Amino acid sequence: NAKAVIRYKNIDLEVISKDKSVEKVECAITILNQNGIELSKYLIFYDKFSKVKNMQFEVYDANGKRVNKVSFYDIIDLSAISGYTLYDDSRLKYIDPEYETVPFTLVYSYEITHISTLAFPYWMPIPDYNISVQSSRFNVTFTEDNNLRYFEQGLTCEMKKESSDNLLKYHWEVNDMKAVIAEDYSAHRNDLLPLLLIAPSDFQVDDNPGNMVSWKEFGQWIADLNYERDLLNEETTLLLRDMVKTAENDREKIRILYEYLQRKTRYVSVQVGIGGWQPIEAQKVEECSYGDCKALSNYMKAMLKTVGINSYYTIIKAGRENPLFFKEFPSNQFNHAILCVPIENDTIWLECTSQQNPCGYLGTFTDDREALLITEDGGKMVHTPVYSEKDNFRKTKAVVQLKTTGEAFTKEFKRTYSGMYYDEMLRFLLSDSHDQKIFVEKSIDLPGHQLVSFDYIENKSPVPNIELNLSMEVNHFSTVMGERLLIPANPFNKSIDIPKRTKDRKSDIQLVRSFQNIDSILFICPADYTVDLIPENESVKSDYGQYDVKFEQDGDNLWYIRSLVVEKGIYPKTAYAEFIDFHKQINKLDNVKFVLKRK
Repeated sequence: NAKAVIRYKNIDLEVISKDKSVEKVECAITILNQNGIELSKYLIFYDKFSKVKNMQFEVYDANGKRVNKVSFYDIIDLSAISGYTLYDDSRLKYIDPEYETVPFTLVYSYEITHISTLAFPYWMPIPDYNISVQSSRFNVTFTEDNNLRYFEQGLTCEMKKESSDNLLKYHWEVNDMKAVIAEDYSAHRNDLLPLLLIAPSDFQVDDNPGNMVSWKEFGQWIADLNYERDLLNEETTLLLRDMVKTAENDREKIRILYEYLQRKTRYVSVQVGIGGWQPIEAQKVEECSYGDCKALSNYMKAMLKTVGINSYYTIIKAGRENPLFFKEFPSNQFNHAILCVPIENDTIWLECTSQQNPCGYLGTFTDDREALLITEDGGKMVHTPVYSEKDNFRKTKAVVQLKTTGEAFTKEFKRTYSGMYYDEMLRFLLSDSHDQKIFVEKSIDLPGHQLVSFDYIENKSPVPNIELNLSMEVNHFSTVMGERLLIPANPFNKSIDIPKRTKDRKSDIQLVRSFQNIDSILFICPADYTVDLIPENESVKSDYGQYDVKFEQDGDNLWYIRSLVVEKGIYPKTAYAEFIDFHKQINKLDNVKFVLKRK
């Protein structure tokens, strides 16, 4: 099942001092088929704190003959900035050998000198699915006065350690590892594949030394970087206090200032030198009206401070897939900053880079994960809000007028998207009317439908939602069978996908978020028709959730009510067959039909 084989990969890291290390990499990888071609296009990132040298890249064909040697002039050096970046010293070396006759082998080596020890390279012997490994080694040399800390996940090898000349040498090695295949409903690959993280006790960035032996110490380093950067001048302070003078409580003050932040500022990344960790001063953000996640969170903190509300700058590992975080291993695992505002009997979380989120809503980018609160006493680990199925829902209420010719039209159609579904609808909200119409058209999975009109209402509550109202006509809604009409009971909600069956499931089942879908449809029968055949009410229960469908006759009309609740969690791989069966039952019941008969 391999698209490529790592023949060997050796990483040697020598930590020379608290602010300098040298990383040397040697690798040979054989690309077996077209699916592995992307592995031959190589990226090396660097910045102000690192320097790349001694790069060598060679390509060998299937017979071991060298067919290409990448010269210095073939290596492309690019800025790594994104479209949201204003200042950034991140750069990359890009190498494309431009050879695709499989199989072939890429052999490369390079060296990076790091002028910072905040973050060390990690080791993933198997870097992705469908890659096998013949040999992979990771060696670290440390001085005895700065202890190396490490964290292992899924490694089968034993760490070997030796000491000489005031140096500690650590060695890990694996051999003959088979490729791992991706599985449906499993954790992210970084959570499943073997992994080694390393970190120092003491580190330094620029002239800023720190310690990360505990989250408290690491948080203290962040607090020192942020010291007195949350100050605003008297003119700004008076403006902000005047803005909230009529607010009835702290919650209202927070909302007013948060919406002011959203109107006034724009997100741009500033990643120059220590600026990758230290926010721009709050007063400068006030004057320039831009900033990155650090600067905007610090600016919001400063605004709240002027009106007497205490808050905490918070760093977090953001990502919609809820990335794995090793709470037991204090180290640099963060890529984002938000704000935590404790108030009486509650805590308000603010995503300060969003111009769309309502006050207090984090969304799927930073929900349900560990975060480091930066307090006066250093760092404190906390957990961000978890949104339940009562928050994450999609509800549809419709009234469908059936016709004797098999056509139908909606007299009413309202679909509400809340929580995680609201996040999925953000692209719709930020689009123009033309693209919004295309989005709505694609969301209707009915052949022969014609969208007549649509509008929507956005409700910016702490858990926001969008109400989409539309009307449509469908030419081929039901099947005409002489004196009868065959009607699909569930026309507006696609059946859920059935997971792929595997012979030997390797990973546990992971459902990242809880959610619910509820559909209530009233079918209005033609005047000379009545309900002839109705499917049975059904209920499917499992550890993962519950599905219910029921029919209620209302004179000559019929109600169809469908409910699906899915519970987040990690379930044993031994239950995968049962998990598939749960989906198969739902899929079957989602495709039932009922029958009308002419009176």
